[in-house]
Amino acid sequence: MNKRVKLLVILICVTMLVASMSVGFAACDSAESAARKLNELADETALFLLGNDANSWNTLSINPKESFGYERSSEPKWYSYSRITNTDIKEIRYAFNYLNKKLSKIKSSKLSGSDLATYYTLKQTLSSYIDYYGSEYAKDFQLIDGGYINSQGGYVADFTSAVENYALRNTDDVQDLLSMTQSCKDSFATYLDYARDRAESGYPLYDSSINGMIEYLDEVSAQGDNYYLYDYVNGRIDGAAFLSDSEKINYKDKFRIALKGSFMPGVKALARGLTNYRGYVKTTNKSYLAAYGNKGKELYKWLFANKTGADIDLESAYLKLFEAYDRYNTQAQAILEEMESIKDTERALYDKFNAYASGEKKLLDLTDPEEILSYLKTAANDIVPRLNTMPEIDFKYMDDTVAKRTPTIAYYILSPVDEQNSTEHITLNPYYIENMPEEILLTTIAHEGYPGHLYAYVNAKEKGASLISSVMTSKAFSEGWAVYAQITLLQNIAASSQDDALVKFCTYSYCDTVADYIIAVIMDMQINYLGLSVQDYIANGMDEDSVRHTMELVMESPAMYVPYGYGIYAMLDLHDKAKSALGDKYNEVEYNGVLLSDGMGPALTRAEQLTQEYIKSK
Repeated sequence: MNKRVKLLVILICVTMLVASMSVGFAACDSAESAARKLNELADETALFLLGNDANSWNTLSINPKESFGYERSSEPKWYSYSRITNTDIKEIRYAFNYLNKKLSKIKSSKLSGSDLATYYTLKQTLSSYIDYYGSEYAKDFQLIDGGYINSQGGYVADFTSAVENYALRNTDDVQDLLSMTQSCKDSFATYLDYARDRAESGYPLYDSSINGMIEYLDEVSAQGDNYYLYDYVNGRIDGAAFLSDSEKINYKDKFRIALKGSFMPGVKALARGLTNYRGYVKTTNKSYLAAYGNKGKELYKWLFANKTGADIDLESAYLKLFEAYDRYNTQAQAILEEMESIKDTERALYDKFNAYASGEKKLLDLTDPEEILSYLKTAANDIVPRLNTMPEIDFKYMDDTVAKRTPTIAYYILSPVDEQNSTEHITLNPYYIENMPEEILLTTIAHEGYPGHLYAYVNAKEKGASLISSVMTSKAFSEGWAVYAQITLLQNIAASSQDDALVKFCTYSYCDTVADYIIAVIMDMQINYLGLSVQDYIANGMDEDSVRHTMELVMESPAMYVPYGYGIYAMLDLHDKAKSALGDKYNEVEYNGVLLSDGMGPALTRAEQLTQEYIKSK
């Protein structure tokens, strides 16, 4: 649920429910009837979840009114915080239950293809948010999940990303983006209300979070008129062919005034206001969630289930993850030990392995993102089915102010659901990639592009994915798949090489990557769910500064590593099951096509079902 627009969502929800009360759901007597009713419900649910969020509708659809029935109900504004009330919770829970009741009257046995994907996505989504708003801690969840302010820049950084990715297709789009820019001063100020509500409710922000946020905000405001958004917006407007020369001059002037008179004052006011909330927690010894006891545990359980689409016992999952980490880490360390053991007897092999490890020697001698992408489009054919149409793919780069603060190396933004053959965009972090080893750049672009997120999404669109199944994905599947894609690429490079050092290095990198992702989610669980403190880690021989840094990172985004660590664990487990059951009948491309047949992020329970169906079919 997009909590930032909850009040608008409630208004839309009530209107939707009143309008649909007279529409009864008769027995689903045909596949055509079931599909029609399902897609009507899917559009209703999408309207409920996205509300009047003009930014999301602009990104996800080129014609939201015609495609999904969206009509703007008020002037677009940037996201604001407002505290949820018991009445809000009751109304939202009622709406989700009502939508779920309608879904229960549709028989999944009548559905196939993309409709079946939509059905399972709706089922998981509605169930998840019924649990959220049905919890006795629902009001607390909104305050303590860390979604409003964080040291990476919070929604101020989100605004700059939105400006970069907001499509300017017509004059209304330009005006809407201008309206959001003009609202920044008031919107940013509401984040101080969030800090106040947390403090008053006994959930104060830690100084580490506040100081990091202030540092970022000060960097933005110090740039003044030289901040990149001024030139960036001018360039976007100059490139808008539908505007006349006089309209371009007019809008550039308005945006300059909005950035100078609303965005920058909002940034400065937020930085000043946050200083009032220093001092509540000066030293971070436990994460936010761990500090709040059972409320924090319940939120983490919900986040874990929401991101995986599975009802998983966390204690059992924790032990299984540890077993998997030990397995892959042991394999990685064994290769390092083997290399060390031949240091004197096979020096050439030893030196070559270390040259690959240091990045001195290239895996494929590819260093340019465009060259890497060209290679991946072909290499992906050994992992996934070919797309019907190869999309145009464009690389973009983050602004330096954000780039040097975020740990994100790259990201992929979904293209509009209702636009076929659209240009796809991958955004790279110039702060990291400038001197990045080829292996990391190669696997990063594989993760975000081919055959990772971008491929999975374009494949889903070709199969007719609905808006709801495109947006409400299981993050554990989508990120787990993307990690699986990048490490399988390494495995395939090793399999096709006669270079012993390259084979050893790719095998090592494969195991080490899996181990790193899994240990990240283990530490996430330890810090945010099991409640380990800084002192607990120090007692086990870990460096205090390193522990505090890790804690400050994961506590602001609890369960952040679940999609990656648990996702790759689950993905490898599914592939192992299919390979073990089928032996020589197993086909990598065919099986991955089956896994992705429900879109880019089915729930893990659905992925398990698809796997069993594939095994039976063979």
